[in-house]
Amino acid sequence: MTTSTTDRPTLLLVDDESTNLAILREILKDHYRLLFAKDGMQAFDIAKQHAPDLILCDVMMPNMGGFDTCRMLKQEPRTVDIPVIFVTALTDAVNETQGFEVGAVDYVTKPVSPPVLFARVRTHLQLVNVEQLQQANAKLNDANAKLADANRRLRGNFEASIRMMSSIIEQRNGRLAGYCRRTALVGMKVASALGMSDAEQEEVYHAGLLHEIGKIGFPDDLLDKPQPSMTQDELKLYKQHPLNAELILVPIEELATASVYIRHQHERVDGLGFPDGLVGDAIPLGASILAATKFYLDKVMGRRIGEKATPTAAIAALKEQIGGRFPGRVVEAFESAAITIPSDETDLVELDASELRGNMILARDWKNQKGVLLLAAGLVLSETMVRQIQGVAKRAGVPLILGIKPLDAEGQPVQKGPT
Repeated sequence: MTTSTTDRPTLLLVDDESTNLAILREILKDHYRLLFAKDGMQAFDIAKQHAPDLILCDVMMPNMGGFDTCRMLKQEPRTVDIPVIFVTALTDAVNETQGFEVGAVDYVTKPVSPPVLFARVRTHLQLVNVEQLQQANAKLNDANAKLADANRRLRGNFEASIRMMSSIIEQRNGRLAGYCRRTALVGMKVASALGMSDAEQEEVYHAGLLHEIGKIGFPDDLLDKPQPSMTQDELKLYKQHPLNAELILVPIEELATASVYIRHQHERVDGLGFPDGLVGDAIPLGASILAATKFYLDKVMGRRIGEKATPTAAIAALKEQIGGRFPGRVVEAFESAAITIPSDETDLVELDASELRGNMILARDWKNQKGVLLLAAGLVLSETMVRQIQGVAKRAGVPLILGIKPLDAEGQPVQKGPT
């Protein structure tokens, strides 16, 4: 049974004797697509044009012998990788050595034995396939590594952009400094205690960072004002902030789920919340986590009442809200998660600007003397950014210290969850 010519490997047969070419043709015609050349120069031209999978070449030919033909093939980039098998009556060690030195991969002696010829051809074609596969795999691995690095950079810069958005509202009110980041980190820990997946935990983290973004247009005196102290007009404006946030974030596909959590951060289990008055399990779990986390942090940080509660007292206050504001399983998760209030100074090393290099990740926001955010924590530094930072330090004439994520033994940033 023969295979279609389009599926067959291509062999180039080179011999100045028509009889020898005819013998090879009869042996190989049913299994391979065949090309023919009667001298070395013709073989060289055909090989450049058609790129055969393997060349069978006579050694003793006029004008240009097989050794010179092979040598020329190995000097041409388009033909250097084509395996050459010599078909010859020369069997002495000197000729064999010379043949291998010029680049041949094997010898077949005349008169040709069909089984031997098939075996040699098949073996070297398989070796070519293996080598091509290895080269393809190496290229694929390299491409995957570059893609992974690009994705890491994009992810780091995406997270840094979120931090930048979060910091906009924090900069307008000193009491909000670090609050959104703490909400994000505590919320993610509670989500983990509830058995949410890594992807779901990340959505809670993003919602925590951005849950105040809908207040961007609020007057300063309303940013941190307790609800009971608000006028009717202020309360009406306040109740718009989760909807404002959703409108800002929903066009960003990666934040679609987080925007839902933010929309429903003021819903209550008893249905008395806003903006939609959802009841019980109709409230997304991530939104309930966000709401309970804010309540807990307000207590332990004394954000609205001025007096800081102990973690135990804050959890006790949470328990009083079970069935009213929060579902019981979310409140219980605060106890099982052993919540601590994260610091903005964790997991970083301090480096002078002169020590920075590309691929490092900022672990702490870089702000100017007026407190304006210049670069957000989580940003992956490019070589260009490093040069710009070093230029700023040089012009300032003073040491510039930045907080950078710790590096592992290979000099790569240590990743510990979302940055």
